[in-house]
Amino acid sequence: MYNISKPNTDKKYFKKIVLETVTFSAIIEFIIGQHTFNIFIEILLTAIGFFIGGLLLYSKEEKYKDVRKLLNIVTIIIAGIMLYYSLSKIIQNIISISIVEKAEEFSLSIILTLCFIPFFYILYLYMNYKSRFSAIKSIIKDDDILLYAKKQALLNFKDDKESLVRWTNTLFLEEPKTKQDVKKSINNIKELKLVEQNPPNVDSNEGWSPHKSKDFLKDSGIATGFYNKCYGDEWQASSPYIELNKDSIDNSETYCMADNVAYYVSGNSTIVIQLKLILHINSKNDEKLSVNKFHEYVKHLYRSALDNDLPNAITKAIINGKSKNLKISNKTISVIKYDYVDRNKGYRIAFSIVHK
Repeated sequence: MYNISKPNTDKKYFKKIVLETVTFSAIIEFIIGQHTFNIFIEILLTAIGFFIGGLLLYSKEEKYKDVRKLLNIVTIIIAGIMLYYSLSKIIQNIISISIVEKAEEFSLSIILTLCFIPFFYILYLYMNYKSRFSAIKSIIKDDDILLYAKKQALLNFKDDKESLVRWTNTLFLEEPKTKQDVKKSINNIKELKLVEQNPPNVDSNEGWSPHKSKDFLKDSGIATGFYNKCYGDEWQASSPYIELNKDSIDNSETYCMADNVAYYVSGNSTIVIQLKLILHINSKNDEKLSVNKFHEYVKHLYRSALDNDLPNAITKAIINGKSKNLKISNKTISVIKYDYVDRNKGYRIAFSIVHK
């Protein structure tokens, strides 16, 4: 119940719940739980487990890796002793143990978990619809149209949470005034999803396919959201900020933001005409490492977009922190450096490929 929002970020969350009930660790837990120590040892073990668990959680930072290794060893030793104790008790009483009874005990947790998942999934959907419906109250003022919008969303999207999110986001731009507007907005999302499942080919002389170009850097760990209408006739997809040197920032004694990179594609509803990758240097601690990583991303993007190697002039501009423009056929390749007001606190480098 505490993890009710987990499926929003992990599409395999429900599958993992099922698998966790039949994994090797679940079997080990079952065996250990068959026999207990006396009450005083159990209380002591609980206190020790709580203490070690808290230390393990705190020691996730890289600077505590040696402590984390030691704690893991201690945990394994304690678990090993408990497992040995339970196995020895089982062997001593093997004659009196009913295999069928133990199998039923083990399968019970699996059965109960499988019975609970449908309720948990329905609750998850309910929470998503509730939060989204609360959001559109500020957009659709008419109660009758609002009720109609809710019913249509339930009928059309059902358990398609992604489409529900996209639809409610578009309402902030379109602001439907009638039931026909609501129906049209829903149909637009459904049509857009069908197009994404079978993306049309785009002439390379005009631009890129929105549904392919937004995933140019997916293999490098930079994934964008949906390609959606922003304002007017402009459409865009963007990635979240990807931190490049978080570990060194966490270990630093002075507070500063980690360097980060973000990817943007923009154009109209059918064609992307601009690809942009932006690097923010917020700390001079790992400036060179961040720039080199950004350069790798740029090379990957250029290869994916134009099926060619990145020009040396662009490479030099990125590495040296200089602005540069190149005209190649009907495309403009550019690197632009923007210094912050306080140059000691960093700068920004924008790489872009634009169809003209």
